[in-house]
Amino acid sequence: MSKIPPPPKPPLDNSHHLQELANYYRSLVDYYDKAKIFAATQLSYVEALLEPVFDEDVSIDIKSSVESSSKEGTSSLTRSEDPSITPENREPALLETSESENNNHDLTDTEDFTFPEVRQNEVFFPSQTFSLADEISEDQYEEELEDEEEFLNSSDFQETSENSNLITQLNDSEDIFTSSSLDLISEIETLLEHNRGKVLHIDYIIRKLYGLISPEELQKRSVSTLSILREGEDLGKWYEMPDSPNCWTIDIKEFPDLINRTEKLEISQGYQYLTTATVSQQLKMSKTWIIDKAKAYPNELREGIHYYRNPQGYYFWNETGIAVLEELLLRKTNKKLKPSQIPLLEPYEALSLLSAVKKVFDLFPEEIFNCDALVPLLYGDLSKPVAKVARNNLIKTLSQGKMKGLWERVPRKTGYYRAIKTN
Repeated sequence: MSKIPPPPKPPLDNSHHLQELANYYRSLVDYYDKAKIFAATQLSYVEALLEPVFDEDVSIDIKSSVESSSKEGTSSLTRSEDPSITPENREPALLETSESENNNHDLTDTEDFTFPEVRQNEVFFPSQTFSLADEISEDQYEEELEDEEEFLNSSDFQETSENSNLITQLNDSEDIFTSSSLDLISEIETLLEHNRGKVLHIDYIIRKLYGLISPEELQKRSVSTLSILREGEDLGKWYEMPDSPNCWTIDIKEFPDLINRTEKLEISQGYQYLTTATVSQQLKMSKTWIIDKAKAYPNELREGIHYYRNPQGYYFWNETGIAVLEELLLRKTNKKLKPSQIPLLEPYEALSLLSAVKKVFDLFPEEIFNCDALVPLLYGDLSKPVAKVARNNLIKTLSQGKMKGLWERVPRKTGYYRAIKTN
């Protein structure tokens, strides 16, 4: 494979040749300025085809970029054409360049290569020739942009885009989803469910909800979307990944390896620590509630004793800290929670508690049960404070059912009951 040769070396002795070289480099500067304008024009045209609503910011950025590059090119040409700068004044710099090139390139690489003659008004490329005489003036550039915008607004373009379904017309002031909070929760839940087994970053979720938006709009949407994500997590709709901030998934149980790695943390004291997300699932309370309690009760929940925070600001809880949280939750539930507010599992949800217990004894006539065995059968997994309320109510119910003859006590086993055996 042939190597691209280094650029031609400037003559060292003859100022006439240096002037020719200066003209050559000046033509290159002029060429690339015009090539940049040409590329910018084509880019704006292609972007306009991709996005039906013409983005004025893009054209302004392109135009300002083109104008700045044109000014830079003009200033460089002006400096090189300054009469006070003679070939003799420029020679030392060119000599320096020549010496560095001689040090960096092996002369043997170009011994068999004849560098093509470069004309001042043309630069050759492998596939085609761009002539520097074909100038693209600023007026022509603006006319082309106007033609493109007129084409985008034409009926032909609209009809083509509608038939192909490749371009979706959107109003700048409207979102893809103009929904309420509950609607957004439903949309996000659908999106996460569709990507079950995957982790979605908040930026990806925003892109799916609102499409391609400006950085300012993205920042605004990030705040509101994060609030919706927190609300949905509190409702148990989805979960935030414990070791990946602003990343969400429909079910954290889809990542058993991650749970095993982050759920339990060993530190030098030998205590076992759990993440806030794990404690949240155990207590059936939101992570926000747990963190708020750590801040609201600094005397009861002490950092370094009941929990600790890592450098990233995440909370990790030991058994003592979890017990204090349960006590705080118990204070809350004792004031507000009633036994009737604790829902039964689906097979028993339409029954009274007395009928639900009778159904359990009918289903398992040979088994014996106490309160601790019946609570998970009737209610599922409950936090300790809620389970305590359910258990106290169940003790009364078992006693009532025994007195009504629905079941009987197990002899010599305090607190145990069984179905009445018929002879």
